[in-house]
Amino acid sequence: YAIMSFGGFLGIGNRLHPLPWSALRYDPEKQGYVVSIDMDTLRNAPHYDAAELEGLGGAHPPELQAQILEYYGPYGHPPF
Repeated sequence: YAIMSFGGFLGIGNRLHPLPWSALRYDPEKQGYVVSIDMDTLRNAPHYDAAELEGLGGAHPPELQAQILEYYGPYGHPPF
């Protein structure tokens, strides 16, 4: 997963959103990744604090994995 962070100020109160890599596309003109999901959808996506996300790099906690896949599944992003 790529972790997108927004909603905070100076790193305080940020909401961390895990996004499937298939949701990202590299844009050479912007020299960065872009997503084709609207901002309201992203705001309502599953989000977690840093401690909750630690397991996503290794053994996936089933409940977090299920939330993420259920949310992004309708957007055509396959489970990983």
